[in-house]
Amino acid sequence: MAGSLTSEGHGLALTASAPAFHDLTRQGGGKALALAAQQDGNGWRGEWSMGELVWPGLRLAGFDGHGEWRAGGLLGQVQATELDYQKFHLQKVRATAQLTEHQVWAPELHASWLDGEGEASFYLDRQKQEGKVTLAVKGVQLAQLLANFSDKPPEGISGAVHGDASARFTKKDGQWWLFGRGDVAVREGTLWKIPVVAEFLSLVETVLFLQRLTGREWAKITELNADFNLEGDRLALNQARTDGTLVAISASGNYWWRTNGLDFRFSAHLLEDNPNLLRRIVGLIPNPFRPLLEYRLLGTAENRHWERLTALKDLLRDTDTIRDPSQPTPPKGTAQDAEKD
Repeated sequence: MAGSLTSEGHGLALTASAPAFHDLTRQGGGKALALAAQQDGNGWRGEWSMGELVWPGLRLAGFDGHGEWRAGGLLGQVQATELDYQKFHLQKVRATAQLTEHQVWAPELHASWLDGEGEASFYLDRQKQEGKVTLAVKGVQLAQLLANFSDKPPEGISGAVHGDASARFTKKDGQWWLFGRGDVAVREGTLWKIPVVAEFLSLVETVLFLQRLTGREWAKITELNADFNLEGDRLALNQARTDGTLVAISASGNYWWRTNGLDFRFSAHLLEDNPNLLRRIVGLIPNPFRPLLEYRLLGTAENRHWERLTALKDLLRDTDTIRDPSQPTPPKGTAQDAEKD
């Protein structure tokens, strides 16, 4: 480490540089550090650049910025050519941030992510262990997104993801809980190749019949629109609806992100704008524009199964209790059952 400390008027100036350094507070390290700071009557202001900063689970490359350190805290702007955090790889990161003793506030965050663009804001009250976050993405590639969350990503997937979400979060019993809402859309996709969608389409007898009859792929699905809520430890999908060449899909249900538990209801609908040949074929089917069939998807993302929903099953199904299917069902007479009465 090389540097200098000089006095200028009523303040101090500090410069430092290092080709590489390690054992950063005994947790990480970095390389190619350059620092310049100037003290004035109210605090410090300065700028820095760093070729790379490594921290447990975090890596920043091309990291630089400038800011001011006052009695109230630190206010500055930072940018990085690359940021790796766990499974997330961001590029061209820019942020404005303010740090005080008890608060972290980043009103502007911009980054390129999975060949798309993302914008976010973040606020955390470290003393109260609560905060707010907003996120908007545009043009994120669906194939890369699925690969981020799967050890064996499906092949042949395409599509661009657009969406936004906002939530407040709080820490309770050692866990973070999210409450908010969001919308998501997929355009120009090959959604029928996503494993869960392909599984459901394979259950639709009409689709299979028409594929065998015509030798054509009638179940192409390229667009999706959905809205959801964040309810503590689960994502509640209010409504998702797709397009299709013959069959459109609608879905609703819940996903618990801590356990990977899921409970969704899928419905298949024949579209009204089918070609004339299909109109004649579909004309043989009673009530062609009502749901062809409905299934319930239960279990976990890794171990899931489908249950056919009939009118009787739907009538008898308990729709008031939202329960994570990955967890054991409590025996009758427990406190959880008493809450239903």
